[in-house]
Amino acid sequence: MKIILHFLFFSLLLNNSIFSQTINSSFQINKISNSRLAVKVQIDLQQGTAVLGNSVIRFTFDTAAISFNQYPIKNIDYVFQNLDSTDYSTSISLSSSGTVSINIAQISTNYLTITTNYIDIATIYFTIINSNYPLEIQPAIQQYFSPSSSNEWSLGSWNVDSTSILPVELTTFSAYKLEDKVELNWSTATEINNYGFNIERCSEPITNSTNSKAENADSTEWVKIGFVEGNGNSNSPKNYSFTDDNPNRSKIEYRLQQVDYSGNFTYSKILTVYLLPSKFYLSQNYPNPFNPSTTIKYSIPVGSNVVMKLYDVLGKEIKTLVNEFKAPGEYQVQLNANNLPSGIYYYTIHSGSFKDVKKMILLK
Repeated sequence: MKIILHFLFFSLLLNNSIFSQTINSSFQINKISNSRLAVKVQIDLQQGTAVLGNSVIRFTFDTAAISFNQYPIKNIDYVFQNLDSTDYSTSISLSSSGTVSINIAQISTNYLTITTNYIDIATIYFTIINSNYPLEIQPAIQQYFSPSSSNEWSLGSWNVDSTSILPVELTTFSAYKLEDKVELNWSTATEINNYGFNIERCSEPITNSTNSKAENADSTEWVKIGFVEGNGNSNSPKNYSFTDDNPNRSKIEYRLQQVDYSGNFTYSKILTVYLLPSKFYLSQNYPNPFNPSTTIKYSIPVGSNVVMKLYDVLGKEIKTLVNEFKAPGEYQVQLNANNLPSGIYYYTIHSGSFKDVKKMILLK
């Protein structure tokens, strides 16, 4: 299908000035399916900044190639972006003569700022009738003025990109701690060819008291922990959620990998979640029995001084493993017993009012 676009538009109010700005436009086009076509409209300025005022674009299209709903429905046949409904009244209409009008009217003084970087305005959805016909969209009569003057704004360059439209417009992504779990929630405005979302997690390593560095390189790698199926093609907002039932670190980062049906993918922003322990805890060493080294893990919910000591079976103090102030979190101690004989040993912890003792066995 050949794609030809020629429409330029928009009038802007520049900081209450009548100085004419030059507006450029970009149209990102994607064939959603054999029967649907999406056109995303973007604008920017050649220089400076301005705020968006009342705007109208009217264009015609080849009805032998595509069609548009005679009574277009918002969030189904079209979606506006970055134009808050409390600040702008927006609509798209189709006249009896086949002219499409994009209508934007300001209803408050909270204006959308336009800069030299492209910003999304609207996405319009057409039905493909015959893919053998070239798609021709031609401008109709257009005039754009500042709301405070009769000065007409200038129309600049335009470009067409038929490959760069994102398959999914992610609008929100958030995380919530639910006791010992983490719930992730996200929403999309529109979806094109969306297979689904891989949920990936990166955990901050548990601090090693004998070495403050990471346990190993794998501890900081992104790991897939789940998948949520997408909605394929959708013009309406969709909500998703996923629960991480086993967040195993005090600091965790999450991201979404959105995948389309062709295997292409994009990443979301990264969310960081801090999961502080809810209580004091001393774990059983592992391995146990051991030779010659073992690991002891513990957690503290509040900052306090931590003292951990090792005793033999007769109660004689052998070694101080920890004696320092610790912030809330999870920690681990590596014990090397190369110089100790086989036998039963005890390790104790004292932090604030919390005390505990565990038994370990060294077998050589």
